[in-house]
Amino acid sequence: SSPLPLIFPDMRIPEVKVRVLGAGGGGEDKSIHELFKGKKSLLFAVPGAFTPICSEKHLPGFLAAHDKLKAEGIEIIACLSVNDPFVMAAWAKQQQVEEKIAMIADGNGIFTEAVGQLVDETSYEMGMRSERYAAVFNESLECIFFGKDELSFADNVLEFLASQRAPCRARRSRGLAVPVELADEDLQRWDVARVGELFGEHSLGVL
Repeated sequence: SSPLPLIFPDMRIPEVKVRVLGAGGGGEDKSIHELFKGKKSLLFAVPGAFTPICSEKHLPGFLAAHDKLKAEGIEIIACLSVNDPFVMAAWAKQQQVEEKIAMIADGNGIFTEAVGQLVDETSYEMGMRSERYAAVFNESLECIFFGKDELSFADNVLEFLASQRAPCRARRSRGLAVPVELADEDLQRWDVARVGELFGEHSLGVL
């Protein structure tokens, strides 16, 4: 089974500083907690700027879905990677991000480690990087959706947001996603392969 992610419903975003890039390539050090406070927010993290899936699907997918995400009530969309600010700024320019997505450089991996998503990619000559994931937070900074790998792409996030307006059946996946009604006692026995068995017809977003 996959390890438990530390971003779970009712858990708060850690107040650690990251570099939030400006539209002109500058930026400021602030916490994601500050950035998201009082807003319905979406954070997606990628293993690396300029890497194939991140550049061809993950970031472009959220750029293409920008207007639909806004229509679903998302006030801020942010992309995080364990890269330095210069690389993130160059990637944002290449992808024509402009002001649609806040680009976040977690260069030292402090935030990523704090939320349990730091992964050793030294075998790929990439050092320590972030897992691929997406999370939606409400105005109180509570995580209401968490998806990893294939569940972290824009279409799955949109499906989850739409499910908030209509019932949604659970289905199994090799990725991770967190049900909003997950009880404390179930956190200790979370296993992706047992999602259907444990939760049956519960509304689980995009599992």
